This record gives sequence, structure tokens and C-alpha cells, in this order.
Amino acid sequence: MARRASLVKEIRNKYENVLLLDAGNTFWSDVPLTRKTGSLIIVEAMNMMGYSAAVLGEKDLTLPKDALGKIISTANFPILSANVLEEDGKPLASPYTILEVKGHRIAILGLTGLPIPPVTGYRVLDPLETGRHYIRNLRKEADIVIVLAHTGGEIAKKLGDEEGVDLVVWGGVSGQNPGPFWNESNASLTIIAEVPTPGHAGREVGFARLNLDSKGRITHYEWSTTSLTPSFPDDPAILGLIQRYGGP
Repeated sequence: MARRASLVKEIRNKYENVLLLDAGNTFWSDVPLTRKTGSLIIVEAMNMMGYSAAVLGEKDLTLPKDALGKIISTANFPILSANVLEEDGKPLASPYTILEVKGHRIAILGLTGLPIPPVTGYRVLDPLETGRHYIRNLRKEADIVIVLAHTGGEIAKKLGDEEGVDLVVWGGVSGQNPGPFWNESNASLTIIAEVPTPGHAGREVGFARLNLDSKGRITHYEWSTTSLTPSFPDDPAILGLIQRYGGP
């Protein structure tokens, strides 16, 4: 997190109108310090970095319900999932958020993949069908629609095929990192956030630079990833947060 914060500052110093997004499974962790704090150290670090939005992943749903509720209420940014419901049918988190960025209304929709095996305490609806339902309505409310999804690649590409979607940022993949997928028919871009491995999640940051026309459609994009190697500088404020919670 400390290295990521330094990179985020560098990007924000260089570019305007930066959105910082997380594609899921970030709050669940097998790191002792994260477990000790009920993942609140992660949320506080993300607050300090100024995240724009995050989506719940399937593993996040395995956290104790009271801990997950505290995570959602502590975040200064929207934690999203349109297709995860409480047992009584109420949404667990916000389905979407709408941001105003330099004259553009940007809708960010969150979708969580189907847990295998199913989790208890929640109803998880089909992410593709749920996404299609929301996309139709969000296109009327915003001129840019971003889908933030923790799903497999097949679902992510199908979401990118939907009329009205501009960008899909997805997580939930293992193996080789697939490159960006540009859909010529509807001018949408689908990109993978990261391909994590056990004990090595969060060590890459993807960066997409988008050029938009007056209607908010993507006309050009550039995509790159940065590995947060040990030689990358640590952000002092995040290091202070880690030390306050008893970390090294």
C-alpha cells in the first residue's frame, strides 16, 4: 500500500481527472496485520489515497458480516455491488455511484462474481443479467459508464459488448495477464486490473489514459502496468499508518 500511494501521487501530479478504482477481493486477506485490524487498515489506507470506488469480490463476502459492515461504513469512497443482496433482499452495498468530472457525469457500476462454493448470509444474483439491467438505466443518467467487476473474463467481455458501456475494469483472473480488449462495434475498452498470486496481490498498478470526445465516448487509449518492486519508494503517511497499527 505504501508503494502504491507513492505511485498514485506521481500520477496525480502528472495528470488531471484521475479515477482510482479497485476491482475486488481487496478487503479479504491472509496477512496477519490485516486480519488483526478487521481489514480496517486497508480501508484507512485507501481513504488516504483518495480512491474513487471499489467493488466487492467473492472472497470479501466470506468476512464476518459485522466486519464487512464496518468496512463499508468506514470507507470514504463508495464500495459497490449491484448483485449482492442481504437475505431480506436489501442491497449489501451501493449498486453504483455517479461522479462529476470536468463536465462529464460518470457512472460506475459494481458487480461481484458468483462465489464457488456459495457463501452463506447473502443472495448473489447473476452478474451479467444484473449488469445489463443497470447499464440500460445508467446510460440515461450519465454520459460515461464504467463497469467495475470482479468476474471472469468471459463475463467481463460480454459486459463490454453491451451498448452504452464505455469501460470495463475487471478482476478475478488467474494465470497469464490478458491485454486490453477494444470493442470496435461500440467503442468500449475492457482491461484487467491485476493478476494476483497467493501472497503477491496488489503489487501491480494498471494505468489507462483515455481520450474522450464531447459525448464522452473513448476515441483513443493508452494502457500500461507498473510493478511495485522493493526499489519503489514508500509513502511516509502510509508507513505511519502501518506502524500505528503495530506493523513493521
